[in-house]
Amino acid sequence: MTTENLSQNAAELVGEAIVGREAGIHVRPGEGRLVRVLASRLEIKAGEEAGLSFGIFRSSFPPGTGMPFLHLHRSFEEAFYVVEGEVQFQLGVEEIRARPGSAVLVPAGVPHCFRNAGTEDVELIVVASPARAVTAIEEVGQVAPGDIDRLAAILERHDTELLERHPHWVPPAVTPSPS
Repeated sequence: MTTENLSQNAAELVGEAIVGREAGIHVRPGEGRLVRVLASRLEIKAGEEAGLSFGIFRSSFPPGTGMPFLHLHRSFEEAFYVVEGEVQFQLGVEEIRARPGSAVLVPAGVPHCFRNAGTEDVELIVVASPARAVTAIEEVGQVAPGDIDRLAAILERHDTELLERHPHWVPPAVTPSPS
C-alpha cells in the first residue's frame, strides 16, 4: 500500500478536528490520506479514526479498472456517487451503468463489483458504514496483484465474501486482423 499525506500537516489537522468532534469535523481540501488500492487512488477523508458510524473517501481510477471481483459485505453498506465518468456495476443480478449524478447504494449482503466503462478516468465519492469498511479497503491496498488467496483472507477477516476468484468481466478477445 502506498500512503502519502495530502498535505504536510494533514495528520495533525485531522487529529485536532477529531478532538473537537462535538462541534463537527472539517477535513479541508488536501487533507486526509492518499492510498492506492488496485488501480484506484483513494483520498480518505474519514475512516475509523474519526469516531463516526461511517467513513468517506474519493476514489479515481482509469478506464477498464475498478473493483473487478464480485464480492458481498455481510455487515457493511456502501454508497457510490459518480462525479465523473461512467461506471459499470454488477449489483446483485442487475448490471447497470452509472453516469455523473448517479448514486448506487449497496446494502449489506448484495453481491457487487464495478469498473470504469468509459474512456476517461472515473471519480466517485464513496460513503461506507460502519467506518471500519474503510480500514478493510485500505488493507486490500496491501495485496500484491494476482494474490487472490491474500485478497480473500483480508476480505473474510472483514466480514466480506469473495464470490469469484477471477475478474467478473473478461476482457474482449483480440481478433487477429486478416493478413
